[in-house]
Amino acid sequence: MDYQDFDDSISVPESAYYPNRASLDAAVIASEERGVTPRILLISHPMNPLGICYPPHVIQEIVEWCREKEIHLVTDEIYAGSVYRPDVANFISALKVASSSNPPDDDKKEEFLGLGPYIHLVYAFSKDFALSGLRVGASYSENPEIRLPLQKLNDLCCISSHTQLLVERMLTATSSPSHEDEDETVLWTKEFMSQNHERLQARGSTWEKCLDELGIPYLPATAGLFVWMDLTEFLPPKTLGMDDDSRERTLYLELLKEFGLLFTPGRSMKNERPGFFRCVFTAASDHEFELGMDRLRTYVTTKRRSMRTEL
Repeated sequence: MDYQDFDDSISVPESAYYPNRASLDAAVIASEERGVTPRILLISHPMNPLGICYPPHVIQEIVEWCREKEIHLVTDEIYAGSVYRPDVANFISALKVASSSNPPDDDKKEEFLGLGPYIHLVYAFSKDFALSGLRVGASYSENPEIRLPLQKLNDLCCISSHTQLLVERMLTATSSPSHEDEDETVLWTKEFMSQNHERLQARGSTWEKCLDELGIPYLPATAGLFVWMDLTEFLPPKTLGMDDDSRERTLYLELLKEFGLLFTPGRSMKNERPGFFRCVFTAASDHEFELGMDRLRTYVTTKRRSMRTEL
């Protein structure tokens, strides 16, 4: 499905955002025409800013394409532990997809996954555990030409001993039994993620219900901390002579300055069509969250009334 096939009156479906061979080939050609030879494809999976996961067949196509083109795939799975609707998301790590499609050699089965030289993963604790201040992450690669310089770099900017000890204790800590008659304990991380998923789903569902109430199109989110919204209805008309960047910025500033709503504009994240915004629904207290929904209702009601009057 081609992203460009949709006009301004149609909200873009989730599948239109999936990378495929055609779109990746087109990106390579466009890059080479600018004198740049692509070497790396970076994907966010689960996807920021969309709040969705790519289906396994999409990841499989990306992996195969990168291997054929000898382009390095870096899969950023920093939201892998924040998939709060797993039955819908069907999230599978790119490492699992890549290893299943390219099984390791017999003599390396226990040491490597068999990813080959072009598949790499990065992860950090900042999102799933709300620990951005620790600056702790991990990478995985089976390419020695990449692993060696990363190891050398780590000698100059390694994580402090205190932080390493804190993270080790966090990952191995256990929770007390939930009932007195239970003897079994569980890892603290498992209990934390379970509660975190419940809270993410509750917040996300509440925000999506508000969008449904107001008739605002969006992508049903399954992971991460945000919802991707289609606010093209409220863009200034093209007849004013503004380009797409100016139209979206005008809408962004109107939401922010006149109604106290701060959404991330899609054009700032290279979205091709103006009028799409990311709402981070976790960055607020319960009171602030309710206030945000009230402000959005006020904005939509006021704006639609004004647009009808102008007609």
